[in-house]
Amino acid sequence: MKIGTLGMFKLFANGMWQKIYEREGDRSATMSGAGYGGRIEVGPVHLGLAGHYGTGIGLNFALDPSPSFFHPSLPDRKFRTMDGYYAQLQVSPLKVLDVAAGYGVSEVQLLKEDKIAYNEAGEPQPAGTSVGYVPVHQQTGISASVTQHLSENLHLQFEYFRAMFTWYKPSPSVPDAQEPEQSFHIVNAGVTYDF
Repeated sequence: MKIGTLGMFKLFANGMWQKIYEREGDRSATMSGAGYGGRIEVGPVHLGLAGHYGTGIGLNFALDPSPSFFHPSLPDRKFRTMDGYYAQLQVSPLKVLDVAAGYGVSEVQLLKEDKIAYNEAGEPQPAGTSVGYVPVHQQTGISASVTQHLSENLHLQFEYFRAMFTWYKPSPSVPDAQEPEQSFHIVNAGVTYDF
């Protein structure tokens, strides 16, 4: 929708619901989630915001069947809740130059069962027994880019991306234990031609 002569804005919302089950068994579960967001453009400033929330919706992509989905030892594969947010800002100080930056984070919420150790039969073990694994906690990304429009169809772009991953503390853990983490940096440059 236009905002007079100043610019425009867009809003969106989506959702999903999926029941899954074993072909030769009696286990079943339901995944569900929602996404929402919007974009506003006022002159040379463009801002986009988005978020998501759901149970069993995936961490890397929609319905990603990774270990972050569910507790690995529980027979009923109880799903974890996940949520996340993303913001991106682009400013075009000149018609031939765009500068952009973004920030996003996705988080996995622990189940109460994540703090309990189970044996292979799915039975709880005594308190203080190590759960034997550490679930993912957050994935965070920070981006920045500069685009030079060499012509209407030819664009030169430089990009930077930093990814940061954290895992929950082991359970049980010592009082001063820190969340395990890993991060890396990516720098990219390239030319795009629009046909």
